Amino acid sequence: MSLSEVSERTATDQSSVSVVVRKLEEKGLVQKRTSSKDARRLELSLTARGKRLSEKTPPAVQDLLIQSIASLPIHDRGLLAGLLDRITPPGSEDQPMFFEESPGDASKKGGSHD
Repeated sequence: MSLSEVSERTATDQSSVSVVVRKLEEKGLVQKRTSSKDARRLELSLTARGKRLSEKTPPAVQDLLIQSIASLPIHDRGLLAGLLDRITPPGSEDQPMFFEESPGDASKKGGSHD
């Protein structure tokens, strides 16, 4: 995974991710390698020590929240989305909630979870 992919997946500025990756690298938890496909690209991976540590960490609270919301019937997810819409800042209404399916998602996943 590249630095920019980590940045995108964590919704974090790339410069902040870079600082964290450097600290993890200094602790021997992450290593950087030049991509075999593109010499301009650095790929990040966990070291053996990093993998052992990651196996001991509990799931992220956000992941648990997403799983819990995903298990709700679609009607309840719609109600939750409506309530969250009431407290989100103006201008953010064009973005789907993280647990809402966009129009093409249901067909990709084989249907909805209601």
